[in-house]
Amino acid sequence: SARPPNSPKQTAAAAVVSVVLSTGVAVVANARDLDPASFDAVIVATPNFTHCALLELVVPWRKHLLVEKPFTKSLAEAVQIMDAADAAGVKVMVCQNDRFRSGADTLAALTAGGTLGQPYFGLMTRFGHRPSVKHSGEDEHAYLWERGIHDLDTICHMFGSRPSRIFC
Repeated sequence: SARPPNSPKQTAAAAVVSVVLSTGVAVVANARDLDPASFDAVIVATPNFTHCALLELVVPWRKHLLVEKPFTKSLAEAVQIMDAADAAGVKVMVCQNDRFRSGADTLAALTAGGTLGQPYFGLMTRFGHRPSVKHSGEDEHAYLWERGIHDLDTICHMFGSRPSRIFC
């Protein structure tokens, strides 16, 4: 019988694996198999329910960390990891990439160049229907959990500053 076509996720995963393997980057099935002496930093891009355990493992290696959002599944886990990272002198950055969409970059350039004048107020509105927002695939979250950090970061990027007040 004919093999079913790959899903978009399978196709994307295969592309990532191909690129990673072509760079000579070590790929392991278990983080405990990594040799901390062989690299300078750690990127955690795994399902969010694995973040806390992985971060607990790698923080003692004293490697700076880049973690995909959401950072952890709870505030208690986040505090635990940050306390350990601070004690180890490890810098932790949580990333997401909405700010680099062309619309946000265009507005940031227009604002920075003065074309739009001096902004004093920003309002972010998103359009799109997502009937069952589930960031992790298992947990149901409010919009603020799923998209809020993207909106806040995009506004900071577009206006070149941090907000003094936020209303939700």
